[in-house]
Amino acid sequence: MSALGLLLVLLAAEPSEAGGVAPPAVAAPRPAAASPEKRAPASLLRYLRQKTVSAGCDASQWTAAAPLSISQHFELSDGRLLLFVQIPDYFCKDSNSAVPVVVSAKGEPRWGLPISGAVTHLARSEDGLLWAATQWQIEGTYPMLFKSIDALAWKEVELPAQRATAGPSETLEALCLSREQLVVHLVDPDGAARESWTRDSSGSRSWSKEDGGASATTCAAPAPPPTSGRWRRDDSREDRFVFIGQKASLSVPKLLRPR
Repeated sequence: MSALGLLLVLLAAEPSEAGGVAPPAVAAPRPAAASPEKRAPASLLRYLRQKTVSAGCDASQWTAAAPLSISQHFELSDGRLLLFVQIPDYFCKDSNSAVPVVVSAKGEPRWGLPISGAVTHLARSEDGLLWAATQWQIEGTYPMLFKSIDALAWKEVELPAQRATAGPSETLEALCLSREQLVVHLVDPDGAARESWTRDSSGSRSWSKEDGGASATTCAAPAPPPTSGRWRRDDSREDRFVFIGQKASLSVPKLLRPR
């Protein structure tokens, strides 16, 4: 071996400060690319404005930005995300209408007609049928129930007419699925009434009252968690609601301006 070759070998085996042979340099891993954020398109914001006015907000009195809210959301079985955007239709400040918005894996939203009330519960039956409970609140309050096949078009399902809980302060305490049965727990705090009613989740049979009253703890299968592995909600932004998926994300402003 030549003197030059020997010198190169010795330099390659130079001890490290810890006393051993320095390991070969390893490139630092690149950070994972963040999902590109997509802001709610102008067409969605225009739609929210239109429905805010048509649902009860007086356009001539709507002069300042009003709050939007998103209290209920969860991942559909095909990986899309379902949101309910509460629009400020009540005196252009509070909400009694919710717009369903379905977000694709690429962060692209589609939306449907509003449903009445503030969404309080969501559930999904084994056959994929979606259920939503809302609470209407003005001078009094009462629950409403809706079902949907595609998460965009929702149809109201009448609650049992003969229920004892019906009154100005009735609430739906829980919405549950047990095998093929839909269970609702209804409460009227003023009259101290509490009842549980069931029907098949397909809607082919009428309501049946359960014996022994109602308790939210009897739910065999409560509504699914608000988010699952492919989507998560980021609440760190003060001005926007942000939902982050594996491939993209969508952000919705927390204030809706009249124009």
